[in-house]
Amino acid sequence: MTDATFSTDFFGEFQIAPKKYGPQWFRQLGIYASTGFILVIANFPKFLSHLIDINVSNPTWNALLHVPVNLGQALLGVIIGDEPTEFFRRAMACNFFLLILFFLSVAGFSVRRRGVQMLLYAALASVAGYFVVHLLAWGALGIALLIQGVLYAAHWIRIGISFLFSLVFDNRWLVLVLAVAVGIYFLTWTRFGLMRWLWLRLLKYRTGIASSAIVCALAYFLVPALWNYVIAPVLRFLKMILQPIFSFLAFVFGWIFFILGVLFGIGLLVTILTLALATIGALYVSQLQAGWHAARSKRDMVIAGFAIGSAFAMIAVESFASPIVSSSLNQSLVDVLALFDLAGSTTTSTLVTDVFQYFLPPALEAFAHHHLINQLAPAFDSLVFLGVMIFACCSVLFRLFSTRPVEDAVVPITYVAYEFVKLTVGVFVLLVFYFLQVISGEASA
Repeated sequence: MTDATFSTDFFGEFQIAPKKYGPQWFRQLGIYASTGFILVIANFPKFLSHLIDINVSNPTWNALLHVPVNLGQALLGVIIGDEPTEFFRRAMACNFFLLILFFLSVAGFSVRRRGVQMLLYAALASVAGYFVVHLLAWGALGIALLIQGVLYAAHWIRIGISFLFSLVFDNRWLVLVLAVAVGIYFLTWTRFGLMRWLWLRLLKYRTGIASSAIVCALAYFLVPALWNYVIAPVLRFLKMILQPIFSFLAFVFGWIFFILGVLFGIGLLVTILTLALATIGALYVSQLQAGWHAARSKRDMVIAGFAIGSAFAMIAVESFASPIVSSSLNQSLVDVLALFDLAGSTTTSTLVTDVFQYFLPPALEAFAHHHLINQLAPAFDSLVFLGVMIFACCSVLFRLFSTRPVEDAVVPITYVAYEFVKLTVGVFVLLVFYFLQVISGEASA
């Protein structure tokens, strides 16, 4: 096993950073891209169908492209059933119960090791993963405000420069007189004797200057005659011979470059889509990996905590703006708290979504309530979250009753934080542009 790979008990061997783009790298890229494609089909079927209908007018291609979307939704319907919202509520109730079990198991694990480090790592990493979305949103808002401030300063600088130019132009004669006076002063009364220096230089190079003047005069009279009687007829003759040849070559090379440009554009689009889907798939696979290795070391516990927090944050993003979905999400927490007689307070009925949207920028919150109000329940994401929680609980419980020591050395596994940042780079850029639009709209209003 080299430095570029790591071994697991459940997932087999994955290559993180292969030194060469060999078959194993492309195989892993294909696995991640396929996983990301399944996730996109499961989470955004309406968006994909609408995108296909807008961009594909051919009925045959339109129907073919709808096949994977419809097939994915059919398979998901078989798993979830006819009530995705109810399935989502039950799945999230299981997730909340497993989340409590996970922290209780980590607490017992920490007590057995005579310390609270593992519990602190898990709790703090979960909170950090949960607030990554908020940090991205506020960071994008800060960048947008900075860009807007720079543009505002550049606007006033441009106004100042325009004012100076207009002032100079309106008083151009006065400026010209001052410039002539300054020029005369420097040419005559400076201690360098500039006029005398120029006159001596002219006298020194008088022969060359006279020769250049004669050549320019001859060229002025001879060049037009040479062009009219020699160069122009030769060029017309060459044009008559070479124009058909170059026209044919331009036609051939034009089509060649057009075909190559189309192929390059298609290849670039496919590459970007594949890498984007692979990034999404790598995030989910990394989350499952992080859950499976939760109790193997302190570093793995941090990664697992971040995976749990970020997975729940992604579900909250898709849920808080829709009244039906947010109600199901909140009710799932109430159902779990009712098992411990803690659901009597009215604040618990909206606790999950209230806490999540409380820390969001108001502009993004308004955008979500306007555009995601009809969002379907993220049932598939709840299943992924359920897998992460099951793996994390099994890992901690297995180590809790095992005599095998916990590894504190560095373990070369994929960081969920790194994958999450890679996934959200595009979202971050879109948020920056959105906040710029919002700020510009408020400024114009």
